[in-house]
Amino acid sequence: MKIRHGFVSNSSTSSFVVAGFRIGKGDDLDKFKKYAKDNNIEFDDEDFDFYELLEKIHDEIWVWEDYENNLYVVGECITEGDDFLEFTHTDLQDIGCSEALQKVMEITGYDPPAIEIITGTRDC
Repeated sequence: MKIRHGFVSNSSTSSFVVAGFRIGKGDDLDKFKKYAKDNNIEFDDEDFDFYELLEKIHDEIWVWEDYENNLYVVGECITEGDDFLEFTHTDLQDIGCSEALQKVMEITGYDPPAIEIITGTRDC
C-alpha cells in the first residue's frame, strides 16, 4: 500500500483542506441571490459574483470554484500551500460550529446536506 506524505504541486497550483460544503451553481445559488436582493446588495444576475457576496457576509469564508463539476466549495480553510502542506490539527467539533459557516447558512437560509472535509488542488 502506498502512503502519500504530502500534496505534490507545481508553481501554478496549490493544495487545500477545507471544512465546509459544496453548492451547485444552479438552483442552490437562488437563496444567496435572494439574500442579496433582500439586503439591497447590487449584483448582475447574468454575471453573479458569488465570491464578492460571501465576502460581504463574512470576510473569513473560503470559496473555490470547481469548474469541472459546476459547483463552489464554501468553508473554513484548515490548511493550504504551494508545496507540502504543514501538519495541522483541528477538532472536528470546532469545524461543525464554525462562526463563518454558521453565519453564511443562517443569513441565506441555505442548509447544506452535510459539513464535509474537502481536499483538492486549485490553480493559483
